[in-house]
Amino acid sequence: MMVHSSARTSCVADCLFGRHTRCFLATANRPAKKLKVDESLEATVVIKDAFAFAKPIASKDDRDEVKMLKKIWDTFKHDNPDRTLYAKIMVGSCMRFKRGGRIVEDTISTMYPGVDGELLAKVSSDLLFRAHRRIVMDIIGKPLQTVKTAKDFVAIICNALQCHYAIVDKCNILHRDISDNNILVVRMKDGTVRGLLIDFDCAIDISEDKTKVQSEMTGTFPFMSLNNLTCSTVPRTSLDN
Repeated sequence: MMVHSSARTSCVADCLFGRHTRCFLATANRPAKKLKVDESLEATVVIKDAFAFAKPIASKDDRDEVKMLKKIWDTFKHDNPDRTLYAKIMVGSCMRFKRGGRIVEDTISTMYPGVDGELLAKVSSDLLFRAHRRIVMDIIGKPLQTVKTAKDFVAIICNALQCHYAIVDKCNILHRDISDNNILVVRMKDGTVRGLLIDFDCAIDISEDKTKVQSEMTGTFPFMSLNNLTCSTVPRTSLDN
């Protein structure tokens, strides 16, 4: 079992509804003493905790962020000629807890045990059904707003878009929510900066059809394409991100 210690939150949930995403800066090393309120650990990983979009039948869930991040890392960890940054997942899964003598997953189904599972699967859309997932990643970045120069800003955005194009091309994964909040700045050892694309909560697997029609409205409002804003039936491509 892997245990992480955290003393600092980098992203807090700002409302009671939705994904309720929280991110914690943490380390695998347990602190030798109890930290004071104003002290913090030297973080080595990021822990993301969210009630993410999901499908009632896990085996048919084509928007599981854990599976997608593992697929992306497995694809590019030995084949990355452009040195593009990809979020490296260390571990991740749906949260589980013990209830009535058995281990169950923390989803809408377990929150409302009195509702028939098959009925819930029929009436729950992708936006209504959620699963509580926790993911540990080992690349830590800073918000895009911390960039100081136009040169660095252009380089970071370019890196993120290269990453997105490669993921669509080689992994058949469409992000669907590229915005200023989902691109992080990573300072490399040589002093250069790179862009890191994160948050694949809204992403889908398009392996069966890269131009599959997605009538669902997704994304961050100011950055959404016209097709997404109007819920058009026009087939989506990477340009709609």
